[in-house]
Amino acid sequence: MGYQSGQMGNLLEVIDEIEAQETAKKAFEAFRTLTHKFGGTSLLIGRIVNPVLEGQNITAFGFADWPEEWQKRWIDGNYILHDPISKYALQHNRTFDWDAAYEEATEFGKRILDEGRKYSSPVGIAIPIKAGDLPEGIISIGFEKDIPSEDDIARLEMVSIHCYTHILRLLDILDDPSPEMLTKRETDVLTFVAAGKTNWEVATIFGISEHSVAQHMKNIARKMNAANRAHAVTLAIKSGQIFT
Repeated sequence: MGYQSGQMGNLLEVIDEIEAQETAKKAFEAFRTLTHKFGGTSLLIGRIVNPVLEGQNITAFGFADWPEEWQKRWIDGNYILHDPISKYALQHNRTFDWDAAYEEATEFGKRILDEGRKYSSPVGIAIPIKAGDLPEGIISIGFEKDIPSEDDIARLEMVSIHCYTHILRLLDILDDPSPEMLTKRETDVLTFVAAGKTNWEVATIFGISEHSVAQHMKNIARKMNAANRAHAVTLAIKSGQIFT
């Protein structure tokens, strides 16, 4: 999607506020404040790992504001090993509704999700985090009634990746390198992507193939260590390589 300059400015302010936090817990709380504005009632941010193989408690890999009883049951029962949302996130790159994970879950996985809905939020979305060398992660947001619109989900996605990487940095899990400089053509392509143009539209503007545009975007994502187009746009703006 494209972002109007005012919307992009607001999102960048939110990202800056999150990245200004000096502890992982405060960064989590700053993002939770944003989710509340979109109707969010529960939030989990963390790496997708097998705590048994890692030899650590699952709480070392993320944060959640679930009710205490449900969080204890989830941790003590090693639900992470069977959690349908985490499993689905490992297999997919795009944001999904919890119901999509439920449909492909095992019987035990469905019981976990049913149990969680009773303790916490009845509906929700999950945002898989996959970018460059980042440890795979997930942001799961619960809602009391309806999930947000596609536009609002896109805004949450944009902020999510920045919150996740900042938390990893604060936990000393990530040494985030500075983005590489883009070429002139890459800058031109990304500027039009930031304006909401599709690969086909960008290809038409520059008189090149859609495959070439896709390759440019692949190179841009690698250089910026970006999870998706919106993340690449934000990183390029923050590093002063494109303007809104």
